[in-house]
Amino acid sequence: MLWPRDTEVSTVAEVVGMSPAAQVAVSKPLDERRLWLQQAVDARPFDVLVARFVASGCVEAGVECDASRALDFLLKEEGDNAAVQLMAFVDAQRRHDAAAERRYWKAAAMADRYDAGMVAFSGLLADAVDGFVAPRAESDSQDRAQRNGEWAAASSDPAQSGLTTAMSVWAGSALPAFAPVTRQCAQAKVREDAERLEECKAIFALMAHHADDLVSKSIALRMMMRLTEGTPQELAWREEQRQLRWLMAQAMQLQHEGVVPLSQFVEWSLRDGELVANQRLLDIANVPQTAPAGWQPQSLSEAVMSTSG
Repeated sequence: MLWPRDTEVSTVAEVVGMSPAAQVAVSKPLDERRLWLQQAVDARPFDVLVARFVASGCVEAGVECDASRALDFLLKEEGDNAAVQLMAFVDAQRRHDAAAERRYWKAAAMADRYDAGMVAFSGLLADAVDGFVAPRAESDSQDRAQRNGEWAAASSDPAQSGLTTAMSVWAGSALPAFAPVTRQCAQAKVREDAERLEECKAIFALMAHHADDLVSKSIALRMMMRLTEGTPQELAWREEQRQLRWLMAQAMQLQHEGVVPLSQFVEWSLRDGELVANQRLLDIANVPQTAPAGWQPQSLSEAVMSTSG
């Protein structure tokens, strides 16, 4: 629950079948969100999306959970998913279990698909705020729009503020842990280890082709360029990155031009993923999906300046 409707949680405490852990959550000061999170964690049958949340650890969210059990559940339900195997790899690394670490790493390299569950999570957030109308803020919406730009303008509309808040929640919590995985494929480690090099290429190629968010896809493409440096494959990966940068640059410009309402673009991103949302925007504007020969991307800072000028 993203916006508690009441300032008192006492009425919520009457939920039928509340778990003992949820009852403890209710006893803590005015945190209805913690209650609903605890109820989701305790619900049966266990759900894959909830299991992802639990396996990532619940301490920061203030709920009680069994991360180890959730990870075992995910490995059983989605053992062919590289994203799940990498979660297990990171967990084994944290526990200093070298044998498990190696086992899960190899399983990730042999996986058939990569799905970090990001669209499933963002779609759930979109459903959660569907039809929600936030109260108007006391401050003047036009002043806020001038200070903060288009996002503030969209958020100042009570009917659309739920979507922008959902997008912020998603952006702040959905990305998997990349650092332990990229460190495993650092140049110093793969330079003299042909087996590890091939495993790294298998994992990041899968991520590059299956990730549906722009950050994961961009990281994977950069890693593949690094891992194939000096080979014919490097040129192919550089071209894939150029095409992605074209898509991102054109979509940024079209958003700035207001081709579709920002709230519409945000909803596409939440329900279908950032990649699909960007592609759909180019289709509507009749902009080619493929970068023309010779086009080279600007730096991100240059792109932002060109759209804000």
